[in-house]
Amino acid sequence: MTVTVQSALNAVQTAAGRLHEAVQELLLIAVEDGPRGTEVHLATIMHDAALDLAAEAEQAWALLQPGRRDDDTQGAVTLRQLLEYQARINALGALLVRELAVPGRLYDLAALGQDHGREAAAWSGEIVRCIETCQYFLWTDVQPTLLGYWQELADMTSRTRTPSSGLTG
Repeated sequence: MTVTVQSALNAVQTAAGRLHEAVQELLLIAVEDGPRGTEVHLATIMHDAALDLAAEAEQAWALLQPGRRDDDTQGAVTLRQLLEYQARINALGALLVRELAVPGRLYDLAALGQDHGREAAAWSGEIVRCIETCQYFLWTDVQPTLLGYWQELADMTSRTRTPSSGLTG
């Protein structure tokens, strides 16, 4: 079955939407639903990291939204925007791994309830679940669909190149 560049792009946009929603859920829980009545430094770290991750996800998501173009592409996502999206996704992944999914931090989240009660334990459990969901969508949904897009584009380019172009595929 031959995949078209447009269907590959649609898959990227769908996967991007799922990741964007997962990051928004993490943000909501980290910022709005933090444990009340306790000042935990770990909660502040999660709050700040979730804000940073959400900002990166929002910028990435905006690159794939129709109707935001200023040029003659009439709402189409350009190759440059896909490259920028790839860069944003790479930065988002690095931030996720560096700030949220750090093994020691996940351990601290798991232990939070022992020192701060049931509400803190429930909150930290939700934070861990959201981090895992973001990782899942990033690594098993967004990255593979982006790779599929780049592969389809490369295939299309190799099908349309002339034998005398000197390019090898």
